[in-house]
Amino acid sequence: MINKFNDYRYEKKFTVPFSQQYLIPKIISSNRMRFIKQYESRKVNSIYLDTNDLTFYRENLEGLSSRKKLRIRWYNDLNKKTKIFFEIKQKNNELGFKKIYKLENNFENQNQLEEFERICKSLINLKISSEINSLLYKIKPKIIISYIRKYFISNICNCRMTLDTQLSYSMIDIDRKDIWKDNQKNNEMVIELKYPINIDQKVLNDNFHLQFRLSKNSKYVNGINKYY
Repeated sequence: MINKFNDYRYEKKFTVPFSQQYLIPKIISSNRMRFIKQYESRKVNSIYLDTNDLTFYRENLEGLSSRKKLRIRWYNDLNKKTKIFFEIKQKNNELGFKKIYKLENNFENQNQLEEFERICKSLINLKISSEINSLLYKIKPKIIISYIRKYFISNICNCRMTLDTQLSYSMIDIDRKDIWKDNQKNNEMVIELKYPINIDQKVLNDNFHLQFRLSKNSKYVNGINKYY
């Protein structure tokens, strides 16, 4: 298992209206958090997994204090050299925790849907908790969500910020052997602030200010809502 985040962290999301997106470069450069580019932007691709009755989707809608998301993630294009990960994202109230497992990449350059199905089936070989392992037999890929992510880090505290644009959604129906994409242009932009629980809240409160609305903004929920 790859554990990039050993502790719970806060994740605050802000939705940026299309009419104000042109302000973002100036807002980032002038922010008192002194954000700088952490590394190069990349395309994020996630296959979200859920039960037939969309258990994880409903947990989020109902606002349960403890809920989870299961997803398969890779960056940029999927090929033989791509690193593929299985992520379990646990949320307890406002705190989030992520466990990451690296999957074997046996890319065969076959039908895209068959490739996704093969990757999902490989999950049962993971050495994982019995609770999650029992879920792996009940879940199926439901949707693929892709977007371009830019990464920033603060020079004054242990705080990261990401900026997501060009969101696209592709619904997956394994039973019907079908995959279809939302062809509507998505002008969504999401800013996410991520920081550990031991951060100096006064530093954060004194220096981080955005004029945009704080939002739950679950990409998985938004994607499912487009089709149901």
